[in-house]
Amino acid sequence: MSLKLITGIIILLGIFLFSCSKDKDDEKPKIIINSPFHLQQVNGIDTIQVLATISDDRNIESVTVSVRNENDINVLANVSKKPNTKNYNLNISYFFDNLQLENGVYNLSVRVFDGENTTSEYVKLFYNETPQFREGVFVVSNSQSLTTFYLLNDNYTANFYYSVQGNHLKTVVDSYNQQLIHSSSQPGNVSTIDLNSNSLGWNVNFNPFPLYTGFYSANQNLYLGEINGGIQGYDENGNPNYNTPINTGFYTECMHIHNNQFLVSEERSASTNAAHLVLYWMASGAINQQANLNEDVKGIFSKSTNTIILLVNNSFLSGKVLFYDVPSSFITSPFSVNIGKIEDCFEIENGTYLVAEAGNLTIIDVNTFTTSSYLLNIGAERIWYDEVTNELFVGNGNTLSVYDFTTKALKGTYIHSSEIKDVAFWYNK
Repeated sequence: MSLKLITGIIILLGIFLFSCSKDKDDEKPKIIINSPFHLQQVNGIDTIQVLATISDDRNIESVTVSVRNENDINVLANVSKKPNTKNYNLNISYFFDNLQLENGVYNLSVRVFDGENTTSEYVKLFYNETPQFREGVFVVSNSQSLTTFYLLNDNYTANFYYSVQGNHLKTVVDSYNQQLIHSSSQPGNVSTIDLNSNSLGWNVNFNPFPLYTGFYSANQNLYLGEINGGIQGYDENGNPNYNTPINTGFYTECMHIHNNQFLVSEERSASTNAAHLVLYWMASGAINQQANLNEDVKGIFSKSTNTIILLVNNSFLSGKVLFYDVPSSFITSPFSVNIGKIEDCFEIENGTYLVAEAGNLTIIDVNTFTTSSYLLNIGAERIWYDEVTNELFVGNGNTLSVYDFTTKALKGTYIHSSEIKDVAFWYNK
């Protein structure tokens, strides 16, 4: 090959490489965020203006605005634009419409792509979450095979809201997903009502079997105990997501999630007086521990990592407190509460419980091993506490009495046309 030919090839190759290098875009887009400003305060359901000046030496293909938490995870929907120009003035309204978004600092990011290069700029925002408030109170009654929900207003009058087929086992409101959830025991059935549209949502229907014996809701999940043994879990859309082995001859009545590690279940024999306390792994549904019980459990609560509190009735129909030690699976009764039969209970704060017993309301404090009277001789059979309004609802047959929890002052009374089976609180989030 002649020297002239080699020189020509080198020159042509150089021209080709130079022209390629000229086509490559090494310049990134430029972004100046003009609004919002750094650490601007944003309140729940606010709309803010996002203003930015964007430029590129060639062409801006896309602009994306997002809000991300400290783990760089999107917490609101992205807003995207396709300018297809060298210079672009971004001007959008961004709606903070996630009612579940918690207080904290978030990053509002503007990301620009020019076909080859990406530039991102962000400002930090301080977010004040949407206050929680009560939308309403549902009063539940049942007549034969029809369960009916009434919406109680602030004047203590109620209006018909909805009816579903089946008897009544439990009714709750999932305020996160704005669902009213009802379970009947026989036939086993779960119905949901979309509170935004006031229409039926998903349902789980196993008519006529299984018969449900226990209902528990936590973390947007449902757990249903079945008469033929075992517990079935469902997510917020009614999809099965958890199950335990069938404990033949035993059925679940009372449940509780302990430390997000165990599903604790009181399981009673269908043919004898025998009962067990069973700890199932939350991760797998497999049995971790099982202990014998001689009492009827009315409430299960977490005291500490290693201690579970059981509020029970003994064979003489007297209230009793049991301590379950998780490491050893031993059950002890360290102090006597000297109360009547427990009808209902809830946790006021860690280690302190309000119980409806023998028509009275009594506070049990396992931190100090003491009991104290709250309200006497009011015929209390069922109790519900609204922590948002600090109101205590007390049910006795078809009468519902509402008290200020702190002062114990009676705020109002509602008398239903039949026995009140349940009360459920509906919040905005």
